[in-house]
Amino acid sequence: GLNNPTSPHPAIRPTTSVTYILTATTPGCPPFIDSVTITIIPTPKIDAGNDITIKEGENVTLHATGGTTYFWEPKDSIKYFNTANPDVAPKDTTKYYVYASDPTNTCFGVDSVTVFVEPSDEIIIYNTFTPNGDGSNDVWFIANINKYPNSRLEVFNRQGRLVYTSRGYLNNWNGKASGEDIPAATYFYVLDLADGKHKYHGTVTIVR
Repeated sequence: GLNNPTSPHPAIRPTTSVTYILTATTPGCPPFIDSVTITIIPTPKIDAGNDITIKEGENVTLHATGGTTYFWEPKDSIKYFNTANPDVAPKDTTKYYVYASDPTNTCFGVDSVTVFVEPSDEIIIYNTFTPNGDGSNDVWFIANINKYPNSRLEVFNRQGRLVYTSRGYLNNWNGKASGEDIPAATYFYVLDLADGKHKYHGTVTIVR
């Protein structure tokens, strides 16, 4: 890896970690010997996973491997963009890039994954949310509910008391009733899309 082994200032291009030994001589004096070790930090091999196809309105978790620290972009549709497993909710087909470092945070690798979004009017009701104010999953999300502005949503506790109602739900229920947090528990809902065809019943669980 040395371009000139007799030069006091050689250029090097090692491909693996290596120790160089320098022997310097001056007439009439014993040789001086010293060494220097060059450590090669390999570029991490990052894998962003396989391409994914989802329906419009769905969320999906991506999974990257091969790094120590991670950073994803574009950030506008990502939660936890600085983790290996971010949640994404693209409105359209999107290619996501992940940059990740080696353990020394010196060298970086990159990979990408495409999330294909198929147009859909299908309602997808997530059955759990965690309204603890951490900015993640703090509201009850119903995919594509925005396409049914006349829908009516009612949520009841186990005693049959109405704790939440909304006409034209905007994915904004944060687990409160009359401005107060309601207990972590499983609740029953009725969702009428007001389209004359679809009416949903089920349960949603609040975890705090």
